[in-house]
Amino acid sequence: MSIFGKIASLALALTTTLVYGKHDGEYIHNLNTEFKTPCFEWAKPLEKPPRVLIISQLGYDSRSIVELMQRMDLKCDTFMSMSHDKIGADDLWNGAVAGTGQAEKENELLALLKNDYDVYVFSNFPVNGIPREALRIIAGRIAEQGASLVTTCGEWYALQPFKEDMTNLPLPEGESEIMSMIDRAALSNGAFSEDSKKPANRSLVKTFRFGKGKVVVLCYDKGALGLFPRQQFNREWLARTECDSVFFQRTLLWAAGHQPALTASCVQNIKAGTEGFIQDMLASSGLVFRFAGKEGAKGEALIRLRDQDSRIVWSSTLQFSIEKDSTLIPARPPMLAPGNYFMDLIIKQGRFVDNIGEFMVKVESPLGETALSTDKDSYKDKEAIKYELNTSLPAKEKLEIRTRIIDTMRGRVWLDSSRQVSPGQKFSGSVSAVCSSHGSLSGLPACLRREGSRKSIQAALLPESRTARLFQLCMGWRYRNPSLHGNNSGARSRI
Repeated sequence: MSIFGKIASLALALTTTLVYGKHDGEYIHNLNTEFKTPCFEWAKPLEKPPRVLIISQLGYDSRSIVELMQRMDLKCDTFMSMSHDKIGADDLWNGAVAGTGQAEKENELLALLKNDYDVYVFSNFPVNGIPREALRIIAGRIAEQGASLVTTCGEWYALQPFKEDMTNLPLPEGESEIMSMIDRAALSNGAFSEDSKKPANRSLVKTFRFGKGKVVVLCYDKGALGLFPRQQFNREWLARTECDSVFFQRTLLWAAGHQPALTASCVQNIKAGTEGFIQDMLASSGLVFRFAGKEGAKGEALIRLRDQDSRIVWSSTLQFSIEKDSTLIPARPPMLAPGNYFMDLIIKQGRFVDNIGEFMVKVESPLGETALSTDKDSYKDKEAIKYELNTSLPAKEKLEIRTRIIDTMRGRVWLDSSRQVSPGQKFSGSVSAVCSSHGSLSGLPACLRREGSRKSIQAALLPESRTARLFQLCMGWRYRNPSLHGNNSGARSRI
């Protein structure tokens, strides 16, 4: 062959390679925790981590799965489908990526199913969407070997292959065990109550028997696209996501056959407020926990109290020993500003986690509900800010209101003033904004002191609907009791 013939053959070979080459699809098949996002550890370490296979739709739930691996000790494999009801895609666009075709995805799933798993999770993907051979293998592992199936796709749509052979599990084996340390009020705001045709207190989880195994259906409302329910994006979304993850982790532990030796509940018998704790009573009396288990069992409880932004404001470690069937242990958090708090409870026996749970703690002000309003949403340079602060319960003593305004960029204090307010009077007035630069100003909590008293009460007031205005006010009151928490104690928060 001449030199020109050889060059032509080489060019043809290169062209063929370029035409039929495929992009690397490794990112579709393997999820890892190399990139970590901020979240808390819960069920780590476990004495026997469950073996889990998660089947989910590509592009909808990858981060939730990775964060589950960060939060929980488990041996996890993942399989990502290419659409909401088919595991593969043979179209022009997906065909350019290796490992995305229907036959390729079937081979990938069947290779994973050579392993034995304790739990098979279908997240945003129906059980009948997998190939018949894969379904036969999973059904056999559940019915004959006692594995479990967990689905978030709804009961009848997701469980067509199983529903005729399932029977309800008797309590307390199912729902009550999963929900025993879950406070519904701490879960995502719109997760389980958006359907007006369904009662707000309906079951969040349903459990069934399938042969020797178990089937768990998480009853998320429409709009949930993964392991956790759909979020309402507000200030508390991150804090509530942690609580949602606890609900799912408890589901996995129960499905894997984990039987905790110790349980706990928060005995909220000192609330005294409309819905929650009055802040000074909470600081003096504290929270009371009831730990239950076999007599003589010993454990350690890690308590974390997170605010609405999921920042830890207090933590404590309690050592306890069960007397008879249960024992009561008090815990005293510091003085807290009014608002919602999320209490994490992690129980250990030895060095392994035995149980986890979450509870909502609502703290109320002695002055009741408060509302801060201004006459405008934004202000020009050096324009006075007029405000009014209303409380549902009148102050019984003369108070001092202190207002401080700072800028959010440099933390510079532009104004710091105080004035006296008579008992029962509305808190109203104006402050001069002495700012000569563009940007936003944010008020630190002001201090309302009872005249002639060593005590003061703290709260924080900043309506979320007005967080975008140029100048922002934040006022409140502080409660301090040196005999309880020392001279430098106090609570600061912004709502």
